[in-house]
Amino acid sequence: VQFLNDPSNTGRYGLIIDMEHKLTMDWVRSLIGDELMDSGRVLYCQPKHIEEATNIYVDLVSSGEVCFVLYDSIGGSASMAVTTKEAEKAQVGGDAKAIGKLLNLANIQSAKQRCLSVFINQERDDMEGYRRYITPGGQKAKYMFILRIRLKASTKSDDKVFAKINGEDIQIGNKITATVMKNQLAAPFRTAEWKMYNVWTEEHGFG
Repeated sequence: VQFLNDPSNTGRYGLIIDMEHKLTMDWVRSLIGDELMDSGRVLYCQPKHIEEATNIYVDLVSSGEVCFVLYDSIGGSASMAVTTKEAEKAQVGGDAKAIGKLLNLANIQSAKQRCLSVFINQERDDMEGYRRYITPGGQKAKYMFILRIRLKASTKSDDKVFAKINGEDIQIGNKITATVMKNQLAAPFRTAEWKMYNVWTEEHGFG
């Protein structure tokens, strides 16, 4: 929201690429507010596969009219071969290769057009049993980013926030820890903690 409201980005758009097809516009409105939502400066699309998302990204960002892109998510993306009848012929690592091509183009266009691109990813258990976490998208997804931030919600009961709503105790928030895993702009491994509220209350607000 602050990025779109920056005077240097007046008249430019924000783009949400929803690869998981789960995001609703009501939730987007709750996050960014009615004023910005009704301004028509937030674009939203649900591509069928990574290749279509790549074309949308390049076409819109290269125009210079988009200043912010949210890609949700790398782990929820599938290549064209997987989403068509040719799935049985899909290459090993095909999704990672398609993501790698998108990230190559994103690096070029975001720098050229002064566009902030945020790619969401998930951590998954290592199938080899080494008790470590891996991120989808292949190795290129790790070193192509200028900044990588790991977000983790606390599992401690003391860090959870509850409120009584309509006579029922409901969890409205939780403590989030952010760790900078990679940083080409400053020193890495710095951390920050805050409370995230996903239900509006008069005491805590929202967000």
